[in-house]
Amino acid sequence: NNNNNNNNNNGGTGSAGSAWQVWKAIARLEESLFDDNDNDNDNNDDRCSRYHPASKELVAEVVAILRNLAERHEGKSEWRGILNKSTLLHEVEESLLALHFLQHQFLALQQQQQQQQQQEMVV
Repeated sequence: NNNNNNNNNNGGTGSAGSAWQVWKAIARLEESLFDDNDNDNDNNDDRCSRYHPASKELVAEVVAILRNLAERHEGKSEWRGILNKSTLLHEVEESLLALHFLQHQFLALQQQQQQQQQQEMVV
């Protein structure tokens, strides 16, 4: 099926000629990467605060995954329910919130364990 391989050449359109929702989600998430709400230019783990609190690094990883899936599977009927879902952006943003929370909980636990190990070494 040649329609599966032409999404980059035609702006991310599926076999029906209309853009799949995944491309709209990617575009919106990429917009959040260039949000100027954190205009400190320090390249630290800045937040994409206009849309969601997730780090730009996390959002960029999700965008890369979505782009890969779109490029490989757009136009395939078995992927339509995921990649062309009208609520895809909303669901991805909700997932980003959950991942953001889990990431912070993991980092907090990791820091706590390191502090405990340092205290044990001192004693």
